Amino acid sequence: MLTRQMGIFPYGYPSQIAIITVEWGGRKNMMAAGWHSMLSMNPPLYGVAVSEERYSYSMIRKAEAFAVHFLPAEKIEWIELAGRNSGREADKFQKASIPSEPGAETGMPIIPLAHVAYECRVKEVYPLGDHHWFVGEILAAYKDEEKLDPMGFPVWENVTLPLYLGKDMERNKDRYILLNKERNEVEWDAIPDQRNVREAVPHSSGSSAL
Repeated sequence: MLTRQMGIFPYGYPSQIAIITVEWGGRKNMMAAGWHSMLSMNPPLYGVAVSEERYSYSMIRKAEAFAVHFLPAEKIEWIELAGRNSGREADKFQKASIPSEPGAETGMPIIPLAHVAYECRVKEVYPLGDHHWFVGEILAAYKDEEKLDPMGFPVWENVTLPLYLGKDMERNKDRYILLNKERNEVEWDAIPDQRNVREAVPHSSGSSAL
């Protein structure tokens, strides 16, 4: 039974976290985005919500371009690094030795170990409350053909997807489901190398989270 809540809360998980990369003025940065979506196929458009407080915000504004990535579960450390650290203090690419290559169309950093990446040129920016919605025209799409089949479905023998469940605020842990044949849940500590893997409730292979 639904009961009315005293406050408003965001709901939309589990979902994949997108890693947004940008380069401007000789400096690269990456951020984790939980609010993002494919918007159109003709023309191909992708949207991502970015707060003005983010270091990446001003960089994307100046570069007028960005790249969207989806990383496999073995790179959760990179997802956490992108989401818990500011590019104002450190170069995240250097800190974790994250490889990147200039995109063919915009020169934005493309992470070759992602299983999907979109290279986008900013088409529109809409201020919407505490975030701005960046609409990017996809100029180039990249796919790891060993991890996704021709239709874009995961090849489970070759890839494990991290689906973000949300943050346990009391324990300062991000929680993920590792979506593969085993369906494990991971509690990820803010402190590296302190994590606990446990069996999760099985998910249907037809889950809309894909």
